[in-house]
Amino acid sequence: MKAVIADAGGNAATSLGAGFDAWLEHARPSYQELRAGHPVAVAAAEAGYGEVDQLGMVNVAVQLAKLETHPVIGPALARGAVQATGLFYDIATARVLLVTTAGIEYLDAARAAELANAGPVR
Repeated sequence: MKAVIADAGGNAATSLGAGFDAWLEHARPSYQELRAGHPVAVAAAEAGYGEVDQLGMVNVAVQLAKLETHPVIGPALARGAVQATGLFYDIATARVLLVTTAGIEYLDAARAAELANAGPVR
């Protein structure tokens, strides 16, 4: 995610070659969504996460949305034949967050209760 942010800021690692640039291409839509105010980015910012983590969470949400439009997976998701779950591991706190296309939820009951007393977390 740091590489995507650096790339967007004009600091691309061009010495890593075309393969690296092709890899970054997959994450650029997530960066655009972050900048456009994606609801996951807003929720992550409100929860105190920095830009790199916000982008990581938005990337999970964007990939979940892509699955919804996939010609095989999308219909299977819609009829409940399969389930896609987006997770983000916060290394700093050793907590796992559930990421949806619309927001984040803490799976840690203590953290969820703590934040509930401070206000809504999406």
